[in-house]
Amino acid sequence: MKETTKAYLAGLLDGEGCISFLRQYENKSLFTLHVIIGSSNWEIINWLKDNFGGVVKEQKPNALHAGFKRNKMYGRWILRTRNALSFLKEIYPYLRIKKKHVELAMKYYETVSTYRERDYFKLPQNRANLREKIVHEIRVLNGRIKG
Repeated sequence: MKETTKAYLAGLLDGEGCISFLRQYENKSLFTLHVIIGSSNWEIINWLKDNFGGVVKEQKPNALHAGFKRNKMYGRWILRTRNALSFLKEIYPYLRIKKKHVELAMKYYETVSTYRERDYFKLPQNRANLREKIVHEIRVLNGRIKG
């Protein structure tokens, strides 16, 4: 990927994006990393999907997302798990606002033993606690909860 593309993507993510973790199983410390960029410019949304994979979700006007109501259709490009992590590592040097989010995501993935981790029902308590702490820190950074 060209350096100018990395810088452009970092700007998009810093300005129009979100880095978050969603819990996969209730009461388990297994989360899925999500990178989301939203825009009413479908050229950008489709370019992201065509070049980096992921999925695109269409949001209707007046849909409440992240506390904002939109007045026209917009798209959300979503990249998950290790693909999201690889994407974040590529653009990391150019990020200004979401650098700490990426550092936390990388720290989370240091606790994952394999790609298809199957020991999540038997996680050692210290690893489960670390994961919960990392996800909490990201939620604080995203303004979803107070620190």
